[in-house]
Amino acid sequence: MIAHMKVNGFSTNSLKSTFFVSLKCTLFYLCRQLRNMTEVDGIILVTFMKEVEKMVKRVARGQRRHSPPPGYITSTEAVKKLGKMLYKHVDAGRVRKITPEGYTHGFYHAGDVEAVLATEQAFSPQYVPGTWKNHPSFTFERAVASDMPAIVEISSHIFDDHGPVTPAEIRLTWLRKNPETFFVLRNQEGVTVGYASLLPLKRATLERFIHDEIQTEDITPEDIETFEPGKPLHLYFMSMGIEPSYTREKHEYGAALVRGLFTFFLDLASRGIELETITARSHKPDGLRLLRKMGIPQLHSPVPGKNLFAVRVAESGFPLFERYSEILAEYRQSHQEAQETPVSPQPHTPHKPATLQKTPGPRQSHEASADLPADLVAFTPFYEQHGISETSARRHIGKEYEIVKGEWNIGGYLIKQALDQQGQHAFYEYWHTHQRFTPCPDCPHQPGTL
Repeated sequence: MIAHMKVNGFSTNSLKSTFFVSLKCTLFYLCRQLRNMTEVDGIILVTFMKEVEKMVKRVARGQRRHSPPPGYITSTEAVKKLGKMLYKHVDAGRVRKITPEGYTHGFYHAGDVEAVLATEQAFSPQYVPGTWKNHPSFTFERAVASDMPAIVEISSHIFDDHGPVTPAEIRLTWLRKNPETFFVLRNQEGVTVGYASLLPLKRATLERFIHDEIQTEDITPEDIETFEPGKPLHLYFMSMGIEPSYTREKHEYGAALVRGLFTFFLDLASRGIELETITARSHKPDGLRLLRKMGIPQLHSPVPGKNLFAVRVAESGFPLFERYSEILAEYRQSHQEAQETPVSPQPHTPHKPATLQKTPGPRQSHEASADLPADLVAFTPFYEQHGISETSARRHIGKEYEIVKGEWNIGGYLIKQALDQQGQHAFYEYWHTHQRFTPCPDCPHQPGTL
């Protein structure tokens, strides 16, 4: 009787997999043993049957575990790397977690996980996070023009023994040429406590600079490259450090700064940005230790008193740079395959649906099988591409911008929320002054510019 039970309209006889055939035989055997069962055995059987019912319902609805979207990994993979500390890193904001619409489980940002792992390898066992009384929380993000006064002030406090530091006006010209040349670290109060400046320099400019043929003030925007796929770059660590007044928190903030930079390096690899070399100079003890922990070896310096560090990324055996090379190779392979594989024309969609719900199978609904109209963009990848978190983006729905609801299919991905041209422009108008906002080529999304 139990062997031929039906759950949610599906008979176990109709499930042809080896697993369910074995399950059916097991249930049949249990039925024959019912006469000899005690009350406790009966309770165990009932509990078991409830679990079986849940499992069969999931299979009947086609709700298997989804694959993670690009750039993310499953909890199983993340736990293998970080152990149970993964969840503390998530709570502290060090590892980003997303749960796409319609999913029952979340995914973890692969770059964040790798960066945390590399930071722990670099800073342990000399440093154990949280050893001081008030454990800080912090954010690492790209700097904007309004951050430059704080950056200059911190720089003057760190490098006060070398005279005046590079003026804000010169730094701003670099930032305008490449918006990913300055990063800041903020504490729980939002105060900037540290920064890093990375300049992708032309090879000739870099050589002249490390030989002291030109000074920092001589570097112009024309000497700075932009981050573009397929173009080998030479990255120079212009400066980085933590505000010296934070004596107790210095190591914690230093680890956070390095972790943020590691995440940035892996993000560059995922975008196909090739870092051929990374170079730095330092005369500060903290700076020397930090560069060594980051896996950048010290070389003979052509200028006495200025310690030179440089690494050819592709040849480095440092775990973080090895992972960078792996991600870069994956990017090249995937894009080479995409170029070799003929692709049928697709509807115009300005933003890639990176974390949308995969359609489980053929759908009877006409709306779900329809293509996304050309004047709409999927909401989830839209706010992700612009650097706005899911919580923040959804909080302002119906207040600052309206979304269009429906069911559309793009390449096997189910979309339920979209923005029309008015909504895209309204989103831009509200968020474009936010510090974390990242503009895209279509900004400001003016209506009628599709």
